[in-house]
Order: sequence, then structure tokens, then C-alpha cells
Amino acid sequence: MTFRQLIPSAVLLSLAAISLGQQTNDQTGTHPAQPKDNNDHGRWIGIDVGVYYPTDSVIRGVYGTGLKLGISPVTHIRNDNWHLDGDISIIADNHEGNKLFILPVNAAFERSFGPDNADSQPFVRLSAGAVYNDHSFNIGATHYSAKTVGGDAAVEVGTVLSKKLRLSARYNLFTKSDGFEFSGFTFSVQYAAFKY
Repeated sequence: MTFRQLIPSAVLLSLAAISLGQQTNDQTGTHPAQPKDNNDHGRWIGIDVGVYYPTDSVIRGVYGTGLKLGISPVTHIRNDNWHLDGDISIIADNHEGNKLFILPVNAAFERSFGPDNADSQPFVRLSAGAVYNDHSFNIGATHYSAKTVGGDAAVEVGTVLSKKLRLSARYNLFTKSDGFEFSGFTFSVQYAAFKY
């Protein structure tokens, strides 16, 4: 599967998860309680920015840390039931001519804890899906380059702050690409930017 073929399928997968999650939450009654301030609560699209820290010493030696960008639904405020969503993120780096582009596209189950009307809530998020990996780097005199499609499983923990802002730490377990291990941690700040 080529990159151009993957992108439409990946986006559709994530949007389908978001749509299915909304329908499932509505049918099972796991949608958030209606707060007094409807301008700050409800369903939002969140934009997140963070840092990627690969756990493999070889990859970390090549790239150091990278930039992580993402988009995913955010719902405030939730009760203590699991709900289905989706997320798309990009991990990218260009360090001394060594280039990296990772695109995980996942379906996710998320659960928040604490009172429904609280402005601050801890949460946990479990994700699984596909990942596209495009890397090109040198180790000594040897050049490595590949474009692969594999699997991704992730666990994320964090807290929602100020109704629209949340902080999180996430570990992505990627299948190996070209024999290399690109799994790692991302530390992100997410802002609920668009309401729908």
C-alpha cells in the first residue's frame, strides 16, 4: 500500500471511529451531562502539540527528540463510562539530514474520572490502529530508507484543565519498520479549538 492510498483510508478510519463513537455514546447514554455553560462544554475538535521521545537508543541517537502534532475529538465533561473516539497524529523530525515522518491513525477508547461538572478531570485513553512510517537516515557510512505500513497500540494518561486544555503522556508501541524500533513516548498539550 502506498502513502497516497493510505491517507484517504486512514482519515476515513478515524472519522468512522469518531462517528461510531458518537452514535454509541448517544445510544448507551455515555454522552456528557449537560452543564450550565454550553459555550465551554460539549464535543470539540482538539489540536495538540508535543514532543516525541523514542525509547530505542539507536533511533534516539539518530533523531534525538521529534515534534508531534495531532487532532482528536475532546468531550467535556464526561462521566465514568468508556466511550469510543478516533485520533490522527503526525510525528516528524529532520535532524542533520535524517528525516522521519510517522502517521498513526487509531480508534480509541477513553474514560474520564471525577465529577461530571468538574473543570479538571484525569483520563486514560487506549488506542489501536495503523501507522505509516517514512524514514531516511544514516548510521556511519550506511544509509537506511523505507516507507512501511504497520500497526500501532497506545496508552495515554493525562488530565483535562481549564475546560479546553489538557496535558497528557502517551506511549505508542509501533511494529518495527525496516527492522528498526520507532516506539516511544509523546508528551503533549491539547487545546479544544473547534466545537461541533
